[in-house]
Amino acid sequence: MWKCFFSGSDTCSQGHDCQQICVNSDDSYICKCHVDYVLNADQKTCSRSSSDACPQGHNCQHICAKNGNSYICKCRVGYILNMDQKTCSRSDACAQGHDCQQICFNNGSSYNCKCEVGYVLNSDQKTCSPCPLDELSDKVTLIEGEQQY
Repeated sequence: MWKCFFSGSDTCSQGHDCQQICVNSDDSYICKCHVDYVLNADQKTCSRSSSDACPQGHNCQHICAKNGNSYICKCRVGYILNMDQKTCSRSDACAQGHDCQQICFNNGSSYNCKCEVGYVLNSDQKTCSPCPLDELSDKVTLIEGEQQY
């Protein structure tokens, strides 16, 4: 009596319970997973690899960056990471350092300089000079004139 063995038989095509990839192995099969997935202990199903942490609902408001087997959140330019390490707020450009001689005010992602009363902003848009005396005296006269009845 002859017993026939078919080498290279396609057991995967005869039915399998692999979640993702079936690979023929001798007279049986083994299951494998797609890139960024690992085979679970049941040797049939797959789970996303922990080394690919960002796509797993990272909850970063702006940018998720891989950091070893985990991730860190980052913010786009003009924003800073909040204390929760996930959300971002517009950065305070004045608080991060400025070169205004007198007053700094935020204008979105940058800042502008202003001068205190009695001073005028110079052409460099950073330093201030006292108002010219004749211009200042005109303003004082105008203000005093408005206060008269």
